[in-house]
Amino acid sequence: MDNIANQATLLYNNMTTNSNTVTTQILSLYDLTATKEALLDTYTPNQTITYVTRVENTGSASLYNLTVVDDLAKGLTQYIDNSVEGYLNGTPIEVNVQITNNTVIFTIDNVINPNDNVLIIFETTTPTTRPDVLTNTQTITANGGSNNVANAVISKIAAQRYTGS
Repeated sequence: MDNIANQATLLYNNMTTNSNTVTTQILSLYDLTATKEALLDTYTPNQTITYVTRVENTGSASLYNLTVVDDLAKGLTQYIDNSVEGYLNGTPIEVNVQITNNTVIFTIDNVINPNDNVLIIFETTTPTTRPDVLTNTQTITANGGSNNVANAVISKIAAQRYTGS
């Protein structure tokens, strides 16, 4: 975030004096932050992984059309139908789901006001093959007025392959 410093100068009877300096923080009008967590540290083939994505409106204006595009670990995991849950400040909300080849797209139609947070919880199944690490990436966007866009990209090592006996 940026800051603006401001100081007044007074000139009276050929004498100059300066006021104290005041610094004002400029808040971003359209901004969001996001985190993602996998509720599993290691996996075995064909196991369920639950993901929790948290998005917060950290700007000073409302956001609309929240969209989360998840790459399903580049297609190595599969989204489990009807597993999504959504919450706006703890209240259940509808999450629209669109599945394409290697991605799942979640959209939220609710207005997300400043300081609001959205949770999207969903499940995937792990592959039957054995990659050592599953890295899952989400791209998150939301629109502010006049087509201004706030966005974030997060990658999460979902789980490492279980190597124990």
